[in-house]
Amino acid sequence: MCGLAVWKPPFFQPPQITSLPALGLDLVDSLRDEPSLAGYHLYPAVRADLLTKLGRASEARSELERAASLTRNERERALLLERAERLAAATS
Repeated sequence: MCGLAVWKPPFFQPPQITSLPALGLDLVDSLRDEPSLAGYHLYPAVRADLLTKLGRASEARSELERAASLTRNERERALLLERAERLAAATS
């Protein structure tokens, strides 16, 4: 040994990964009244993704259906509705 002490940092516990979707949902929800997002189909799609990660499938499904109703793109609509149906099947 050369006499150097090994420094050990104090115990640090990073935030739990499960808290990140909740933080994200809080952030997204803070934008709820933003006029430019009122008819934007990806806003409810993002909420749906976060709600799914939080285990709130019923709410997520509603958001996916809402997103599907807002998009004018048929392929996106089909994809969003497919995701909503998968959530419904998983929770029944």
